[in-house]
Amino acid sequence: MENKREDYADRHKEKEYMESMVKDLEVDIKSIPESIEQNEQQMKGIDSLLALFKDPIDDNKPSNEMVVLITEYLNEGSSFSDRNTTISQLKSSGNFRFIQNKIVADSIISYYEENEGHKVQADINMQNVQGILNLEVEIFNFNATKLSSLYDVSAKKDKLIELGNRTLFYKALLRAEVEWMEEIKKQAENLLILLKKEYNISDEEPKK
Repeated sequence: MENKREDYADRHKEKEYMESMVKDLEVDIKSIPESIEQNEQQMKGIDSLLALFKDPIDDNKPSNEMVVLITEYLNEGSSFSDRNTTISQLKSSGNFRFIQNKIVADSIISYYEENEGHKVQADINMQNVQGILNLEVEIFNFNATKLSSLYDVSAKKDKLIELGNRTLFYKALLRAEVEWMEEIKKQAENLLILLKKEYNISDEEPKK
């Protein structure tokens, strides 16, 4: 009898964790398209910038349009970061053992390990952004009060060429990031369907 009560308590706790994870996944699925849209808008701006880099740069000076595009589209990076509240609780408490269904357990591990592993690539992306910022510091005078005097007239053309190359590389990183987010969204959706089915979790009724 005591074993039955313990097993019932474990199964109840297991479902509570899965209900919480469902909420985490729903947040992920909602936020991923927002990150994708931001990256795609950034790539469009970078395309306009790359077109300017193809034109000759007179007197080692970037045009005002180029300066605007650089500051608007190269100075930040966007990457999806999963909401890992429940999986962190399961790991830190040792309660991952409550999950008896191997398919469920493996699917959960696969999803969150993929997200964790991608942080290495996210760091590489941010290192590239930092490299671009370092170049901008060499090329531009950010203390300038007028756009026309923002660039340093002593800037060498090779620095602008390097900035153009880094910009092209950054676009490739953004494209790869979008492709990864599209795939991880599918994985999140599949895991969400699995959890709802296995634990009989229904969608919440909309609040009136």
